[in-house]
Formats: sequence, structure tokens, C-alpha cells
Amino acid sequence: SAGPEMAETGMPNFEGIAGVDAAARFLLEAGMDAIEAAEMETFAPLWHGLAEIPGVNRYGVDGLSGRTPTAAFTVDGVSPDRVAAELAAARVAVWAGHNYAVDVVAELGLADTGGVVRAGVSCYTGPTDVDRLLDVVRRLAR
Repeated sequence: SAGPEMAETGMPNFEGIAGVDAAARFLLEAGMDAIEAAEMETFAPLWHGLAEIPGVNRYGVDGLSGRTPTAAFTVDGVSPDRVAAELAAARVAVWAGHNYAVDVVAELGLADTGGVVRAGVSCYTGPTDVDRLLDVVRRLAR
């Protein structure tokens, strides 16, 4: 066998190939600009809503321009793991911890308290998802 196939040790990953094909088709058909606009429309109320809750600390660039629709935050007196567990109970998926930004979390002084909660939106996230997240965070911040 010649070419790239000579390094293959088994069957091609047909499922992976089909998944990449479907994802690429979706991005091309929907349009990256349209996806970005939809994500930012959903992210703006999340970002601004977190800022309005006393006891919530947001980390990262302030504002919406030039950023991905992802927020890193903490709630005073509540561990990121507990925030994540409470959000999971409300059917909101987030991440808690250092999120592979070990040095950044350490520099922020958050390594010993569990890091941050990281919430992101995608084209599949809607306003009701954001509302549920903000409702839980408001309750925890009291």
C-alpha cells in the first residue's frame, strides 16, 4: 500500500469521518457569521446577567466584542463544584475547575478554592437555558 494508507493499522474511522462531514456541512450551510450572531445574541444576556448578580465574579475580557461565547465565573462562598452540581440539577451543563488553564487559575488565586465555573453557549443553547442558569446562580449567591 502506498500513500497515507500505508500507516493505517486497521479499519478507517468511518463514524468519525461521517461526523466530521456532517459538522462541516452544517457549518457551511448555516454560515459561520449566522452562527456567531446567534451565539452572541444568546450569550449577551448571560454575560450581562452574571454581572448584575451581587457576589458573582466574572473573569476575562469585559464586553462582547472579539470573544467566544464563554463565561468563567465564581460565586462568593460557593465552590465551583457545588455551583456546577446545582446547575446540573437544573439541566444546565457547565464545567468546574481549572478547565486546562491551570496557570491562569493559579494566577487569579483560585486554585485552592476549586477554580471557576465555565459556561458556554452554542447554536443549540436558547434563552430558557440562560434563564435557568441565571436563576440558579441568583439563588446560590444569596
